[in-house]
Amino acid sequence: PQLPAVPGQSAETPEWLPPSATIPMTMFIGKLPSDFDEKLLLALLRACGPISSWEQKSSVIDPTKKLDFGYCRFVNALGAMRALKFVHGKPMGKNQTPIVCTIGAREKAVVEEAKEARHAFANMGPAMMPQPVIKKEAIISKGPTTAAGTAAAEAAAEAEAGAAEGAEKKEGAAETGEG
Repeated sequence: PQLPAVPGQSAETPEWLPPSATIPMTMFIGKLPSDFDEKLLLALLRACGPISSWEQKSSVIDPTKKLDFGYCRFVNALGAMRALKFVHGKPMGKNQTPIVCTIGAREKAVVEEAKEARHAFANMGPAMMPQPVIKKEAIISKGPTTAAGTAAAEAAAEAEAGAAEGAEKKEGAAETGEG
């Protein structure tokens, strides 16, 4: 069955998530105790990521009798990745039975690819991030609009250019032995 949207829950896809991980992913949820709280389980699964459906399987012989497993369909691999980490093994029910969360082999490969992409994105750091380029013209043009302010900004730019020119002359003189 389709589940209603949860207020504040977004289906946004992080920029680092590879395209293969943006498709819906179904997860097997097993070893559900007979007295488990379905609302609590759904809250845990939703905390991992947006889910499009949840279905606890029923007995073929007696459809009113729920079986000890179900299937959760996440909007993308990110929800499944988080559920494997945070929901798998979580104790539920009076006997605190640890529930089992598993995915198939193809899904595991996609989750591993998503983990690697997240790790690579997290380790980019400031050195690998593109640095903004600031041009002197942009600073002058966006500087003060008064005549005195503009003149001061132009004078500062000229002084900086003059200082650089003076340093070049000094280096040249030192190389030729003049000075």
